[in-house]
Amino acid sequence: MDEEIESTALPSYFSHSLEGCRSRLMSTPAQTELYTKEMKKRKKRETDRRYRQKMKVNASLSSTAAAHHETAVQETKNQLAMTIIENENLKRAVEELRQVILHLTSQRELIEQRLTFQLCYLYSLLFSSLPFLLWTKQTAVQETQNQLAMTIIENENLKRAVEELRQEIFLLTSERQFIEQRFNTIYTELEKEIECVRAAAEGFGEQRA
Repeated sequence: MDEEIESTALPSYFSHSLEGCRSRLMSTPAQTELYTKEMKKRKKRETDRRYRQKMKVNASLSSTAAAHHETAVQETKNQLAMTIIENENLKRAVEELRQVILHLTSQRELIEQRLTFQLCYLYSLLFSSLPFLLWTKQTAVQETQNQLAMTIIENENLKRAVEELRQEIFLLTSERQFIEQRFNTIYTELEKEIECVRAAAEGFGEQRA
């Protein structure tokens, strides 16, 4: 700063009569000393003015940087809030899928129980009817065979229904796993964003300190 002061030119209203003032002030030591003090005061005022102007510029730059930083922090907070809302929605979706899977599982168990009961009943009916079928007419045998064929067809239909339910349960299980993986990924990214926000906030606090 001293070098800057030394190289600073005098204002224009002093330059016109500078040589004349020097020739007159050099006449006595007291006048020379007074002139020197006056010049020092003027240089000091000019230096103070430059310093104040520089401080204003620095303060303006600091204010602008702080505003940009606050904007970035606010945007990160908004993204964090949106991610939290999305996570809550995903949690609800996963819970709904779990309820659907439980319902389908209970339905499958009921269908399997029904199928087992019908098969046992048909086999018991078949074996209990064998002596009677051997004794009755051919028409009775044919009717029983027709009933058995219809029952077998119904059993095949039930088996297909059970298989379709199993496929649907498998699909729902795959979707649930995908949603859980997505939830874990979003949760991990959210933790990283929180750490970045904390680090940025700490850095901003250190700068202000």
